[in-house]
Amino acid sequence: MDNKQFMKKAGLWGLCVAAAVFFCGGRLEAGSSLRLGGEAGKILRLDTDNVEVDMGGLSEGEEFQAAQARLASVDMEQACSYFLKDWKTVVPEVHENYSDPEGKQAPIAVYEDEGNSFAVSDYDFYFVGQEAHYIWNAFYPDRATDEYNAELYSVDADLDFMNREAAWEQLKEELQKAGVDMSHAVSRITYSLDWETLQQEESCVDVNGSVCEEELKPGWSEEDEGYHYYITQSWEGIPIYNGAYVNQDEKTEAPMEIYQTREGIRYARMDRWFQIEPGDKSFRLAAFEDVMDTLEIVLEKRCSGAREGNPLTVEKAALYLFAVETDVEGLYDLEPVWVCTLAEERADLGERAYTSRFCVPIHAVTAEEMEEVEI
Repeated sequence: MDNKQFMKKAGLWGLCVAAAVFFCGGRLEAGSSLRLGGEAGKILRLDTDNVEVDMGGLSEGEEFQAAQARLASVDMEQACSYFLKDWKTVVPEVHENYSDPEGKQAPIAVYEDEGNSFAVSDYDFYFVGQEAHYIWNAFYPDRATDEYNAELYSVDADLDFMNREAAWEQLKEELQKAGVDMSHAVSRITYSLDWETLQQEESCVDVNGSVCEEELKPGWSEEDEGYHYYITQSWEGIPIYNGAYVNQDEKTEAPMEIYQTREGIRYARMDRWFQIEPGDKSFRLAAFEDVMDTLEIVLEKRCSGAREGNPLTVEKAALYLFAVETDVEGLYDLEPVWVCTLAEERADLGERAYTSRFCVPIHAVTAEEMEEVEI
């Protein structure tokens, strides 16, 4: 794989499940209708009948310690020592105009050796093993594509070479050797990629729709089976928010992605990983009904009656920590935020039904809208 192919693949793959309860009631009663501003008689109905509430590892009313974070820099020596062991090529090709996770221009070093590739910069890295592309041809986790097939792979089965718990502990130990602090790491979702399904789902076509026979794996076996991790970080049991929430599956939008087989790590991506440290204050969550009251106010402001009465359904309220910039360069406060997902059934010009979704972020302590964060 040449540098351009590698960087393209890395970019393509630069793509909290905890206790969940159902909230029914509060000051917004199930199936309630809210009369919003605008033309007389227009009603916006807000359905709060089955709001899935994900509080991470917290309990209602529990106090938790604040935290701050900085982007974790890659320990070049440790990372190269781990990923380049036994490589013949130790002199990289350096690209000066690479954009790092903060959007700043920074050099990135790309190493290649006998089908392996490793790219590393100050704050992120990508490792692609010799046969990683075969996995990419058989596992499509992006729901936005026609090829999506992740539902065919188990998210709880153990593979023969090692059970999930032991594999996760081994992976954390290995990444620590590569210089990555895994003390706050959490696997958002782990797929068990069994070789039979990999073999069945493998496909590769060119831009003309012709099968690329030379890109298909000659044969699959148990040696190719592995755990596919989407890994994020958490603090006090609350996951740190990363990336898109509505348009993609939030479980697979993570700053670290790893494929681990019995032979070790086949590929790895890490970007926007944080070094987390305790803050000097504690928080207690605002009452959830106050959060719902703020949601009502936000909807009044945003909708302004310009609707035809279609009900808005509050599908989920998930607790996250958002990295919010402070006055100190490079330092972030991890602010607790409820991400409220709302859905509306609509119809396009052809009268075909579809579901439109959007999110509203509300500060989990002050119960105020978080206008400064982007979702």
